[in-house]
Amino acid sequence: MFQIIFRAQVEPVNREEFIDFISEDIRVAEKSEPGTLRFDLYQDKADQNAFFVHEAYQDEKAFKDHQRGDPYKRWKSEICPKITRFDQSREGNPLRSLASKEQITDVERSFRTKDYEIKVTYLNGQFTRMWQRFQFFVTIQTALVGGKAVFGDKSSMPLAIAGAVISIAWFIIGAEDRYLVTAYRLQADAAGKASARCMLGGADVESYEPVGQLKLRSPELKSELKSRNWLERLTEWRCEEISITRLPAWLALLALVGWLSVLIAHFTFK
Repeated sequence: MFQIIFRAQVEPVNREEFIDFISEDIRVAEKSEPGTLRFDLYQDKADQNAFFVHEAYQDEKAFKDHQRGDPYKRWKSEICPKITRFDQSREGNPLRSLASKEQITDVERSFRTKDYEIKVTYLNGQFTRMWQRFQFFVTIQTALVGGKAVFGDKSSMPLAIAGAVISIAWFIIGAEDRYLVTAYRLQADAAGKASARCMLGGADVESYEPVGQLKLRSPELKSELKSRNWLERLTEWRCEEISITRLPAWLALLALVGWLSVLIAHFTFK
């Protein structure tokens, strides 16, 4: 947990503006900042123009997300210059905190778990649709190549044109499929981490690795992968540039090059 606690003194003429601003900041955080856990405004009983603000975030990244919002930009440009005294007593992770997984409600646990399941289902569904389309296009390309072999040069031009058009469509669909895989994977990763925060303790949350996480954090897993012998390394590797989810788009480009070569040869040696 990352927290901000500060005291702000304002002139009487700016008092209502300060309260309205913090109120709006809280509304924006509630609506669009899931990483913001608390945002409280207190008034000093001894001085009605002095305020205490307590902000709590899931982590420092959530605080940085908050800083990218419009309210924070207005805070820096309009509100801060009107504060006559600013005392910031704490920024960062608390030395001691009562916050724990026991304080998380059953409703939130249930929601986070269901949300993770839904996002994983979307990701699995995208993989299924992706490979079904891939098999469909491979079948069509194989039929076109077979047609050219059976019917000879007379069918070269129409088959090459059809193959080129289908390859372009195949490339577009393959690229968009890859984009959706990346988007769903990131969403499932974030949902998994949010669910872990509801179920696990601090140390376990830090070591939690969602399924499909390729940049491993666990020293044990890294050590296990590095201990593979040369034969295992030869048959167990991954290259991001030609990863399995990028191959449909790459193969579509290769097919397009092949059909364009057939068209060029047809007109060159006609």
